[in-house]
Amino acid sequence: MIASFDIGGTSIKYGLINEKGKLIFRDEMPTNQKDGGFAIMNQVIEKVKVFQKDTDIIGVAVSSAGVIDPDHGVVLATTGTIKDYTGLKIKEIIETETNCFTTVENDVNCAALAETVYGDGKPQDFIAMTIGTGIGGAIVSHGHVVHGASYSAGEWGRLIINGKPYEHLASTSSIVRKANEKGLSISSGKELFDLYDQGNELAKEIINEFYFHLSSGIINLVYALNPKLILIGGGISDRGDQFIKELKNALNQILEPYFMDSFEIKLATLKNDSGMLGAYIHHKNKIKELY
Repeated sequence: MIASFDIGGTSIKYGLINEKGKLIFRDEMPTNQKDGGFAIMNQVIEKVKVFQKDTDIIGVAVSSAGVIDPDHGVVLATTGTIKDYTGLKIKEIIETETNCFTTVENDVNCAALAETVYGDGKPQDFIAMTIGTGIGGAIVSHGHVVHGASYSAGEWGRLIINGKPYEHLASTSSIVRKANEKGLSISSGKELFDLYDQGNELAKEIINEFYFHLSSGIINLVYALNPKLILIGGGISDRGDQFIKELKNALNQILEPYFMDSFEIKLATLKNDSGMLGAYIHHKNKIKELY
């Protein structure tokens, strides 16, 4: 049995995945982010030890926010959401305390890997984008994640659009912040989109600008990478097919027909468990590489 963990800024999802790749148990707990990286490692280690009392745990698979070195299981860079997380040697810490072979991979890379095995159509070549508190990304080629020279390929949120980081313009949190600055009292992207659907003029202005910025970034990716498929996940995907329709309308305003016809853009099919499932796939792949 593999114990799989998906470490995010607000919660840690965890579960057990059997030898057939089926998630047979799942739960989650709040991330102890204020106390820092080592406190979070203690949360993970504690759960592994609980599992070990009743189950034969042969490995630990971790999906984590941040730029991750998957060869050594180290956090290379973060946005600072979790205190003392950069430089954390996740693999070494967990292996020392649990005596379990441990693998670590970036959370969006894990979500993308999950699509290759568990997603609709099991796509093998695509780029992924998650839109929520920030913007994350991944590149998948022939079923494998493309990491780049220093493991940071796919960091779409750091792209510069109109002189600002992409995720400062086109993430859900960015438009919620902008809405409140302009006088709307809301706490979520869903509330803003509800006002948009009701015809609120200020909400329409903010959402239209959001789609302009979002499509601008995607167009740059289309020009640079020439993908045949773009999968979008994260909180924004709760808007469903309406989101894809609105995004395509925005893309059509800027992108030439030849390029618009060169790719598909769809919602990712997996939701909350994609990080854990992808971490499991990465874990199995690492075992094949090593043994």
